[in-house]
Amino acid sequence: MKILFPIGSYYPSQQGGPCNSVRALAKGLLKTGHEVKVITTNYDISPDAGIPFDQWTEVEGIQVFYMRFPTVSSPAKIDARILFRPGRLLSILGSTSCDIVHPTMLFTVLSHRAAEYAINKNLPVIWSPRGSMLPYTFSRGTLKKKLFLSLPFVKRGLTGSHFHATSDEEAQQIAEVMRNYTGEDVTDRVHNIPNLVGDEVFTPGGEAAPYPYKYILHLGRVHPKKKIENLIEAFSKMSPLKPHPNPLQSGEGENGGELKLVIAGWTCEVPEYTKSLKLLVERLRLNDRVIFTEKRVEGHDKATLYRHAEVFVLPSESENFGMVVLESLAQGVPVIASNKTPWEILEKRDAGYWPANDPATLARALERFFSLNNDERKKMAVNSVALAQEYGNEALIGKYLKMYEEVVRK
Repeated sequence: MKILFPIGSYYPSQQGGPCNSVRALAKGLLKTGHEVKVITTNYDISPDAGIPFDQWTEVEGIQVFYMRFPTVSSPAKIDARILFRPGRLLSILGSTSCDIVHPTMLFTVLSHRAAEYAINKNLPVIWSPRGSMLPYTFSRGTLKKKLFLSLPFVKRGLTGSHFHATSDEEAQQIAEVMRNYTGEDVTDRVHNIPNLVGDEVFTPGGEAAPYPYKYILHLGRVHPKKKIENLIEAFSKMSPLKPHPNPLQSGEGENGGELKLVIAGWTCEVPEYTKSLKLLVERLRLNDRVIFTEKRVEGHDKATLYRHAEVFVLPSESENFGMVVLESLAQGVPVIASNKTPWEILEKRDAGYWPANDPATLARALERFFSLNNDERKKMAVNSVALAQEYGNEALIGKYLKMYEEVVRK
């Protein structure tokens, strides 16, 4: 089977979780003997990355075409160029043989142009909205999104298509949005399968800790949707507790000193939001206890940052999945994820907590975690790795293959 993924940005770009979730799925399909291609742009990829643009190139065994746009371009400018000048993309699509087109994200022109092309060629289409149909995201920038959805080729590219959801809530929202938008009942065309993670997330991070102190970790986009202010306020409300050593690590020395909060991520995506977070830190007099990395942390450095964290916290207001949760669990680090994310299973598997997304409740969850004894923490760490393994390639790739086979038959 030949599967084509059109996506606005792709690995090594780290512009959001889809870059890595599509990468993990593509690699999993490749391992099972299927042919995978990706058409994307050079957005968020440094010229120093050594990746050739405007030609097919092999990345981790996968054929990828990075369409080159000026480095000053934003996603909106790239969308505008593809919207009004689709010829280059259509030419690439025309020279690409595939059995299924699997676009990612709802509000990306590249994905919709590819879907329209597929439908014109009678090729099946499976959409992965990646949370873009969830209420929090769908309701933001309403006028622009209404204008986008009014474009005829957008509606054509969605009508009659199949959809991939990663949670029950997302599956329900996809059905509701499509019922209101096209009048279709797509319930039997929504395939609910969690994201899978690549084997690389289970590779242990470095033994040397990145900081000389113990820390709570948040990693990801510094974006209003992530509600990082809730975590900062929760951190300020915590009773002064000393952290225990990570029970899955050894040789790290005594654990002492003041617990800190590390917020890892690029702080320039929404500068005004970053500014508000730093003003909050200053107001709460936490300047010496809250650390912003200011830049993305990737690869081995990211695994190391996870590995030495006491606990990972995801206080998001909306998530269709949350790849960072699995990345943390895979390093044996429990997770506290808000109940606005689809991670209730953390509680059921004793791999973390799933509290309400307000500062006081998050603070209580943190205090609850730090009140555990070493044996309890060791058990939770082991449970974390076991849970992450349930989202590995071997556990889930069969479900994706079944989805593709079903779509092709229809």
